[in-house]
Amino acid sequence: MRVLLQPVATFTELIAINKGYGSLFGFLAIEYVLAHPLEVASHVMRAGFSPVAAATGLWSSYVSFALPVGLVVFGLGLLLYYALRFFGPRRLDVWTAASVLAYAYVPHVLLTLVAVVVGAAGFDHPLSPAHPFRHGALGAVETGVKVVLELSPSAFLSVIAVRTCFGRPPRLAWTITASTWVRAVTLGVLAVTLLAGGAASLRVAGDWRSVRPVMPGDLLPSFALLDLNGGRLESDALRGQVALFDFWATWCPPCVAAMPELKQLDADFRARGFKLVSVNAEPDHVDEVRRFVAAHALTFPVYVDPGMLTRRFNVQTFPTLVLVSRRGQVQEVFVGSTSASTLRAAIGPLLDQAQ
Repeated sequence: MRVLLQPVATFTELIAINKGYGSLFGFLAIEYVLAHPLEVASHVMRAGFSPVAAATGLWSSYVSFALPVGLVVFGLGLLLYYALRFFGPRRLDVWTAASVLAYAYVPHVLLTLVAVVVGAAGFDHPLSPAHPFRHGALGAVETGVKVVLELSPSAFLSVIAVRTCFGRPPRLAWTITASTWVRAVTLGVLAVTLLAGGAASLRVAGDWRSVRPVMPGDLLPSFALLDLNGGRLESDALRGQVALFDFWATWCPPCVAAMPELKQLDADFRARGFKLVSVNAEPDHVDEVRRFVAAHALTFPVYVDPGMLTRRFNVQTFPTLVLVSRRGQVQEVFVGSTSASTLRAAIGPLLDQAQ
């Protein structure tokens, strides 16, 4: 609240205490959760069968969202540091300079909260701060408009922050001290935050099935895949077999490292009713997948998924392995690198069960 109501005093205090840059990632966490509630919900649901994968997936998604902004703000702080070093009346360390500019990001957080609420009311648009800049519906002009609309308030606060660092705060900077105004603004921001949280919750409640991953206990969804030679595999063909779906990509080192073990699993268990369904997720690089199969002398069919099955299983991490019983029920979901001994221990008892 203080950075909105008393910007010069706030920036002066940040300069004095020499900290505050980390707050930027708290602001970005608020934006990420409220602007991408379905993505967050998808990771949280994974905690039911793989807490580590849920935590690492959520962290990875958040870092991808927050890191570009964090780097830009730090870069601007670095410029401010050198500007003060050569032209300013005082010297600040790099982190203090970045901290001052980090708090200028607060207006963007508030704009995002408002955009989430307005979007929930049915007035959503790609120009909204709740949407990324790289939106397919935006051309160059629209993207420029979006930049101006979203970043102008933060840019204005940044100017006040920079001038405060140089000891020359602008005269137009305001200071609101009346308790009535402070309460009104505080309650207004709190109300918008609660409304945005409610809107995000309603969005999750209405659309959670679209992002729910396949979980143990689910029945195998129907599908049809084509392998590299044009052979067709349908879900009905797996009845009575224990199936292990391996979702992978050639650029994924853990996927590549697991191929010899999967090849051996297929050789050891195939005669007992085991089916390895190797699902490659690179439909635009089929030739490269063919070369990979030849180079690694894979003895099982490789199916190239155009994206349908990967989306249906809601796979977000490679490799992901899904073990299905003879009755077509998902038994285990392994996210990330999984040892051959773990897979054998899970597959063996299923093969011993009667159809």
